[in-house]
Amino acid sequence: MRIVIAYIPVFHKGYEKFLNETSTNSECLFLVGNDIISQFSELDYISRKDCIRAIKPEVMMVIVKSLGILKNVKTLDLRAIERLGKDNLEVIMPDEDISRLIAEKYFKKSRICFKSVFLRWHNDNVEKKNKIPASHPITISSFNRKVMGKAIRISGKSWDWWRQVGAVVVKNKIPILTACNTHMLHPQLPYSLGDPRSIFKKGINIELSTSEHAEAMLVAESAKRGISLEGAEIYTSDFPCPPCAKIIARAGFKRCYFSKGYGVLDGEEILKKFNVEIVRINPSVNN
Repeated sequence: MRIVIAYIPVFHKGYEKFLNETSTNSECLFLVGNDIISQFSELDYISRKDCIRAIKPEVMMVIVKSLGILKNVKTLDLRAIERLGKDNLEVIMPDEDISRLIAEKYFKKSRICFKSVFLRWHNDNVEKKNKIPASHPITISSFNRKVMGKAIRISGKSWDWWRQVGAVVVKNKIPILTACNTHMLHPQLPYSLGDPRSIFKKGINIELSTSEHAEAMLVAESAKRGISLEGAEIYTSDFPCPPCAKIIARAGFKRCYFSKGYGVLDGEEILKKFNVEIVRINPSVNN
């Protein structure tokens, strides 16, 4: 027997597409209930994040049935999942944290198919590293490589334990400002008091840091000096984090050059939304 299992807190086009693609030859859709979620400490964030927005599974069942995609729709509680777990089933689920936890604990005898689809932010994709393609082909000049080499050399001045980022602002083909990520109130603060970031896992509580990011420093310094960044370019040794990507977009930069790194969360999407060209450079650091 083939079944579909999914956690559907709200209904949007992504879920409609997922159900349309998985409904063929599927006997039933089971909607994950709160009693299932409460079995996993890793999913504690769901009860906090979805306490307001989530529709009760019983109500969602009525909504999905009304669409006519799958007529047989049920809620999945502890009693049902323990019964289903005893059978040899074909189970289709969206590829996300809750699905993998459920499969590992309850469906060891079944054949599992994880469907790759974006439905919501969760533990497995919020830190996912995405390769960043350039906005479109562009000729990389010796000037571009020279400025990127400068950004990389500046990154070496950072005292940060985990990540050293250098950045350069260029306006009218002239480098006007440089910065590296720097701890406040003193660059070497982590060596005396420790780094609060070391307390947390990667990607958790990123705002709890004594370090100021290079890109944010450059935008702040430009504002302090009364320099408009509309139409300027920024060179950064690493692809900007999501908060810095938003700052770059709002500041009016027309182009963002980077040397390495990946986009996480919505950084790449934000830059493209604000028409910021993304260009990757493999520089000669010696320039």
